[in-house]
Amino acid sequence: MDSRISVNPDKLFEAFLEVEAPVNDETATILKTFPDQCDQDTLKQAPWFCYACRPEKGAVQHFSFVLTDGDGKFRFGYCRYPPDASLCLCFVSALPWFDFFYNILDKVAELRMDGQGELVVPLLKALMNNPMPTAGERLVVIPEGLQSGQAFSFQTPDPQKLSS
Repeated sequence: MDSRISVNPDKLFEAFLEVEAPVNDETATILKTFPDQCDQDTLKQAPWFCYACRPEKGAVQHFSFVLTDGDGKFRFGYCRYPPDASLCLCFVSALPWFDFFYNILDKVAELRMDGQGELVVPLLKALMNNPMPTAGERLVVIPEGLQSGQAFSFQTPDPQKLSS
């Protein structure tokens, strides 16, 4: 039987979403997407999974979910709630790289909290346009408009080693 994990995805992630917490019993609302044109199934399914249950308030929380595409392949959702749980940041990717995406989510949240939200889209563009990294290597990206000393660095997992 073939693996349900994509062997050679052509991009690091399919979508980045900012999803607002539902009010009362309404559906969670997507506030922002990157790229602007995302898979419609992802846009329909992800908000429901981002708030499938009520998050606890008071601490940063990471969690993941798995979607299955029309070919039976897995797409992984990586989510981060801030302490007030009012907004879910979410990546959807074919890659099962949990810590890698949680680190990027933390960086995005840090930029937003530090008043540098204008750097989020350039960071996402740099990640999306970067050649696919090799597993186990450090991915270094310099978003457009930043100098080389302002690079962002993320460690990709090595499937030959246990995660720490």
